Amino acid sequence: MRALATVRFMVAPEEGTLSKLLETIECYMNALRLVVGCAIDTRETKLSRVSKALYYLIKDRFGLMGYLSITAIKEGVEIAKSWLNNPSRGRRPVLRKRHLTLYHRYSYTLDLENFAASISTVYGRIRVRLLHNKSYVSRFRNWSAKAAKLIVRGDMLYLHVVFERGIKEKASKVYYGLDINFKEVVLANHVEAIRFKIAFDRAYHYYRLANELQRKYSRIWRFNKRILNRIRYFYRRARNIIEHTTSLVSTLIVKYLVDREASCVMENLRDLKLNCMDKSAYLNAKLNLMAYRKLQIKIEYKLQWHGFRVTYVNPRNTSRICPMCGSRMKKRGGRIIECLRCVFKADRDVIASLNLLKKMGGVWFCPDSPADVGMKPRPKAGKSTRREINTHHSTPA
Repeated sequence: MRALATVRFMVAPEEGTLSKLLETIECYMNALRLVVGCAIDTRETKLSRVSKALYYLIKDRFGLMGYLSITAIKEGVEIAKSWLNNPSRGRRPVLRKRHLTLYHRYSYTLDLENFAASISTVYGRIRVRLLHNKSYVSRFRNWSAKAAKLIVRGDMLYLHVVFERGIKEKASKVYYGLDINFKEVVLANHVEAIRFKIAFDRAYHYYRLANELQRKYSRIWRFNKRILNRIRYFYRRARNIIEHTTSLVSTLIVKYLVDREASCVMENLRDLKLNCMDKSAYLNAKLNLMAYRKLQIKIEYKLQWHGFRVTYVNPRNTSRICPMCGSRMKKRGGRIIECLRCVFKADRDVIASLNLLKKMGGVWFCPDSPADVGMKPRPKAGKSTRREINTHHSTPA
């Protein structure tokens, strides 16, 4: 099993090297825009043909090193291909976020012992210092460095490095079904059901405030700095809440599973947004802020660090079918649903988690235990229980 991890270093360039790094990033972005524009104009997305046509042009016009030119062509072709293959594409892609894609040993090298990196630029190799917590970075010294991105954010430079390591896969003793909705994540099997509250609804609140300002000042919000800064604050606040929530909840879930030598079964939601494109704008906005794939990916790679593998199954009808007899269930108030055939009753999120286990082929129900163990309705708002973990924390703007 190959485990991946991304570490973000703050870059502290030496005096006189910051302008060289920024100039290299600007040249790379111009080369990237050139590749995307040419690939879209000619409808050519075959890498060998685009490289043959643009490699020497990019190298001579922008002064990029050989491998940086190849990287710009590869990334530009992928961007153009994704846009051309999108059936509902709108305007052409606009590349605004300044970055420089790097590959280990070819366009950068990493020295974790001295917290330094050597980066290829239009002026040759430049050595920069990296800032991070030493105790955290020490765990990645035996990992292999892969691709990296040098990103400009405000007045700061950050180096995002991907590390990879082979980890021996462990056999899971227990399996849990994991169901994600807009307000909580439910982890359940035949013994217990644990709820992790998430704050996607708070992120949606700030997203709605930003949209209201844009509608109220539809003609001037782009040009009025006070209104524009307020809109940016609301969007930044929503983004920070999503990042904080997904990181915290994924860590809590993985810790709970690893302590029990367990793994989880999750819903395959990769095409959910594509299937809901013809739905209402309200639903699409909530799906965008739900960040279900971000949460699933974080749970998956953090479990891989400990040697456990995640299983994905088709989520169709998991919250409608009885996990005991397979009959259609009916609502009985709130989120409680009941099977009229076998009189099995539980929360629909728990039902979904159990059906995920059933689709995987695992044994989730123990005949010697009562059917309602760990499947009681959720407690009233504001009252936490031993099985409920609250993750509503304040998030910095």
